[in-house]
Amino acid sequence: TTLSTTRPDVPEVSNLENPSLNEPICDYILVGYEGNFDSKNSLKMKLLENTEGREIYAVSLTTIMPTEVFNIIDSKLFNKRRFYPQGDNTRQFTRAIEGDLKRCDNKFWVLDNIEQGTEVSIYFAPLEGGSLKWTIGALDPDFKMPLLKDELSAKDVSAMTHYPINNGVISNIFLMASDEWAIIVIPFFRLIPIIILILIYYWALFSAFLQTDVEFYHAETSLEWINIAVIFSSIVTRKGFGIQEHIHRIVEAFQLSKKVHGNEPLKRRIQFGAVFEFINVLQYPFAILLSFYVAVYLSDNVFLNVLLNIVALEFVSDVDEDLIASYTLWRFGEDASVSVALLDITYAVNEHIDLWHGYSNSSAAKVRKELCRDDVDSSMRWKLLTSKSNGLGLLEKTDDGQQIVSSFVLQLDVIDWDTMSDKVIIKQGGM
Repeated sequence: TTLSTTRPDVPEVSNLENPSLNEPICDYILVGYEGNFDSKNSLKMKLLENTEGREIYAVSLTTIMPTEVFNIIDSKLFNKRRFYPQGDNTRQFTRAIEGDLKRCDNKFWVLDNIEQGTEVSIYFAPLEGGSLKWTIGALDPDFKMPLLKDELSAKDVSAMTHYPINNGVISNIFLMASDEWAIIVIPFFRLIPIIILILIYYWALFSAFLQTDVEFYHAETSLEWINIAVIFSSIVTRKGFGIQEHIHRIVEAFQLSKKVHGNEPLKRRIQFGAVFEFINVLQYPFAILLSFYVAVYLSDNVFLNVLLNIVALEFVSDVDEDLIASYTLWRFGEDASVSVALLDITYAVNEHIDLWHGYSNSSAAKVRKELCRDDVDSSMRWKLLTSKSNGLGLLEKTDDGQQIVSSFVLQLDVIDWDTMSDKVIIKQGGM
């Protein structure tokens, strides 16, 4: 049964009537039973006592409709603290995600294919990561709530992919956001060329005239200037193409971070990584200008010195790339990758009508399958995540300027196939 065709939009939840002083208020309530999302007609959840110290709430109901749907709400905060299922919402045991009314719109737990008139008991654990379990039968006061497993299954996520650790822009940003050492080491390596260039710049301004004559280069033949022009234009062109793509990805990384829900530290780490990737971009024009100045004014009028200067500063501008590549190879091995799991996606538009039928050239199932393939390059993976025509539309807008996706729950983990045990890989996001 498709929820969008069987359920109206969820109405605004109204405040509870003031109960009598003798009637305790339950921390959590269930709304949506019999299609009624008004909290006045909600079902109060009871805190179970025999749970070995765990905080478990429970309620039982008798199915009236062919398909029953529901959410869990904190009765004291109402729309500001609601819970909805992560992944497949028809399973008997699921993870629960915390959000507000906007994020919970059209996201319900679903009791389907259950005979009408059947008693169903629902158990909710708001702590321990958040989980919900429903069973057929009367409420069990001694119910043993299952514990969430470390590993994610395909039914726990909205989409899953991985980025090979290959020194690409997005790969580096995700690596810094997911690894406690990479977020220290990679920024340090990014600063090395900047420090070297600043020292050379200081020398050229304040010390060079003590060691050599600072004067404009006088070429013996026009071929020397042609050679210099060809070398510099080649470097500028090569760097220019890379910088344009680099900056575009950095801007998108900042946009991506703003939509991360429920994990402020992860959001800040993504932004921190993007800042240092931007610092890496800034060194290129600085290095080219400095190289040109040193070549033209500090070469002692020797053509070979001009060429050696160009080669030396080209090495300086790329030394951080070599250091990062060597570090990641040493630390993670050749086949390591960053696992990217979208645990939940909140669409600001109608996902099925506006995205998949209006803009997309593909389908949700095909995009999710493509994201899991090993033979897809990093550029295509990014397009599958962000594009509205070929992907999930995480960063794009509709024709009238509305964001397609308002937020999502993101989990990043490093998967090191060479040194991690299977148990650790599973714990850190392995599917």
